Amino acid sequence: MERHANQYISQQIFNILTAQAVTSDYDQNYLRRAGIDIGETIRLDANDLFMSLAGPVAVAYAESVVPEQHTQLSEKFRVLDKEQSPPRLNINDLFFRSIDLPHFNKVTQAIEGISLLPIESKRYRQALEQYKSSGYDATELSELHFFKNCSSVLSIVSLSKDYKLSYMDLNRLKTHLNNLFPNTTLKRYALVIGASANLSLTTLIVKSPCLSDDFLTLIVAYIKCCFARDQYRFDDSLDDAILDFIVAERFDEARLDAMLNEHQDPAKILDTNWYAIKPMYEKK
Repeated sequence: MERHANQYISQQIFNILTAQAVTSDYDQNYLRRAGIDIGETIRLDANDLFMSLAGPVAVAYAESVVPEQHTQLSEKFRVLDKEQSPPRLNINDLFFRSIDLPHFNKVTQAIEGISLLPIESKRYRQALEQYKSSGYDATELSELHFFKNCSSVLSIVSLSKDYKLSYMDLNRLKTHLNNLFPNTTLKRYALVIGASANLSLTTLIVKSPCLSDDFLTLIVAYIKCCFARDQYRFDDSLDDAILDFIVAERFDEARLDAMLNEHQDPAKILDTNWYAIKPMYEKK
């Protein structure tokens, strides 16, 4: 499993790097028919990576074995040969597996799923079951803070060299992303050709409130410095308690009152600042 995990990480890094290359296999008309503006598919430069991928990133990943395409058959004979035609790629299932709970795909020998669960696993599994049974209606699933308040999404589709992705499948993928991330202002798309034998979908979810651990660190530090009682100021008791408050079904106000003073004590802040700058003044 460690080998598969390393392969998973390497695949995501490789997809990000190869997404910076401009593909000439699909023209602008193809993207227009899929409902994607050419400006949403320009290659990722350093500024894109800094602005769009700054901070913690969650990865949704899945891959499928691409169906064989009989390129030598004309459209006329292909219509007559419907019963023997190979199965189409199920883009709905591919997208669903990418946001599913982490799992191992025995067919492709790859780890799939989302790297960070939006909510507790049991509740998230129920939400996914409802999403799939409703015909991929994301009305309820998109209400989760993880999806609802995400500001940036980058979707990378990696294809084998001899497989052509239908513009209808690409349009369906865009529809899924729009439905699941209704308030996301920045959505980017990249097509990577010839990078793998299978078709893979990587969605990088950036700047979601569930990923903003910096804010939690700062607010907890402020509460400990200004309001915490003396016995809770210098250990992790208050930190652990706040994490419990966040995930608990009911807010335990009495437990919080027992750990905090009612009013802020500015003397503690002044003393803290003084002891922090005192060595600098003594050195001068």
